[in-house]
Amino acid sequence: MRPAENIKRLIQNLSDKTSVQMDQRVREDMLRALAESEKPSVLMRLKIGRTIMKSPIAKLAAAAMIAIAIVLPLAILNYTATPAWAIEQTIEAIEGFHAIYGSGVTVDENGNEYEFEYWARPRKDGTASGDLRMETKGGQVIVVNEQKNVTYKYDPGHSTVYVESGITFYSSPWINGEYFRKMKEDCTDWHEEYRRDELMGRDCVFVRASDRDPGNNWSYVFQFDLETKLPIRLKVWNNSDFKGKPYVTADKVLYNPELPEGIFDFTILEGVQVINR
Repeated sequence: MRPAENIKRLIQNLSDKTSVQMDQRVREDMLRALAESEKPSVLMRLKIGRTIMKSPIAKLAAAAMIAIAIVLPLAILNYTATPAWAIEQTIEAIEGFHAIYGSGVTVDENGNEYEFEYWARPRKDGTASGDLRMETKGGQVIVVNEQKNVTYKYDPGHSTVYVESGITFYSSPWINGEYFRKMKEDCTDWHEEYRRDELMGRDCVFVRASDRDPGNNWSYVFQFDLETKLPIRLKVWNNSDFKGKPYVTADKVLYNPELPEGIFDFTILEGVQVINR
């Protein structure tokens, strides 16, 4: 007899049994029959089990479930133990700014260090830097003027100014949300560490990243302020394993600073040799 028919028969018999004991027994039989109707047979369960074990995809899925069961509680613990930050927040925070100032140190191929400052703003199409000025403590100056479509490079050691047609020195892409979105996509490693910057007195996230393309061989350390979500420091190596002195260290980064009047103009001093390229 099928379980449904068994249940129906038991219900019909209720009118013929009036004792409390009989009622109890009937109810127990009903529950047992209902339970039996809802679960597969032992044979069916064994058949399903053998099918799962024989299927490579199912084995992989089972292993993944075990991994999730182990990792998920750790991920939740890590999430609650550290401040919430995501690169998408930085992308949103950095979008739309119209100027940037930075200062730091750069190193040449001989290991000589040069302190520098730079000011920049994006091109009209927003794809890269347009107007730009970079100065070093040694007196070297690079000025890009987008309106005049000219680049000046001053070498004080040889008292020479190189005048080049077009924007020949620039940052591309412009340091905006797209820059960091592309950066994360292209890096093989992306490790985040949450800790307080005692020098600044601010909670920060430090990102260590290496470039995915073997032909580039760059590595980076970005420091993001957890309150503003903006990058405030960075180091760049021209190798993929953080060896030696960083090629560039930016210790100070300001967004939307008030640009000094005429910062992107360049005056050629008297007596300086001018070479047009």
